[in-house]
Amino acid sequence: MSKEMKTMAEKEPVYMALFDDLDCAVRAIEGLHEIGIKHEDMEVITAVPFEEEVLGRPHVRELMPRITVTGAIIGFITALLFLFGTVYDYPIRVGGHPYFTIPPKIVIMYELTMLGIIISTFLGAVVWESPLPSYSPKPYDPSISDGRIAVVFKAAGDLLQKAIEIVEQFEGEAKEATWRPL
Repeated sequence: MSKEMKTMAEKEPVYMALFDDLDCAVRAIEGLHEIGIKHEDMEVITAVPFEEEVLGRPHVRELMPRITVTGAIIGFITALLFLFGTVYDYPIRVGGHPYFTIPPKIVIMYELTMLGIIISTFLGAVVWESPLPSYSPKPYDPSISDGRIAVVFKAAGDLLQKAIEIVEQFEGEAKEATWRPL
């Protein structure tokens, strides 16, 4: 749950809608959008990972592909600097062979490019993309682990009544979210 939603949860109650069927959950999410609940005020919790498009949520742009490509470029440039820079710094002719022999250098360029990809992917996954462990309470229901789909949202007043009606219309169970440490 976003930090905004957490701070809002301290001011307004947060509600959870539980669904047994994916299609009912998707239609309820669409209905909640129609009455004015924004994407930022809503979170979907499932035991099975679903793509954002399946749930009618906006696509989340990830940094990992960019981080990995950047690592590959840095690794390739490092390989070029090592291979061709070394020949300029230490020109040694061995057995009459030319200074620049490409076939043996391709292997080293490949290996250093892969090393750049591996290091950048590891750092990207651990440092930039992975949130640090949070031991603060989060909205959760044990039935989510049994396959139910939870839509956590915040609403107040008339909007809350409309949201509960929409959830019940699509065979969902609406209740105030319970906060549990995970």
